[in-house]
Amino acid sequence: MRFTDVEMTVETKEKTVLTAVVKKTLAPITISRLIRASPIRTRMYMLGKNIVYFPVPVKAGDNSRLTELKRGDVFFWPLNNSIGIALEDSRLHQRLIPMGIVTEEVLNLKDQKRGMEVIIKFEER
Repeated sequence: MRFTDVEMTVETKEKTVLTAVVKKTLAPITISRLIRASPIRTRMYMLGKNIVYFPVPVKAGDNSRLTELKRGDVFFWPLNNSIGIALEDSRLHQRLIPMGIVTEEVLNLKDQKRGMEVIIKFEER
């Protein structure tokens, strides 16, 4: 990892669900706020079958510029102050802030219980 890379992990009480790398250069203000708020206790929700999202107590500070998503994209969703992950290629009719990409999905998120409590951690390398 480079100094601009930040490791993001999503964990349940039992195990790590996924790991991702977010890049400070993509959304420096938002990612800095997420790092300061870490660890974040939240819940997992689905938007259709293609997007999983986690509401967080952070407001976006960067410009929104993304509407098309590729599988594994990690993004910030300013409309509802959430971190999102694209499970499949998708298109949202809302502006999103790109943050990074999933590096390892340990559990299939589509099969996880909606509303499941998770902890999101951000660690600078």
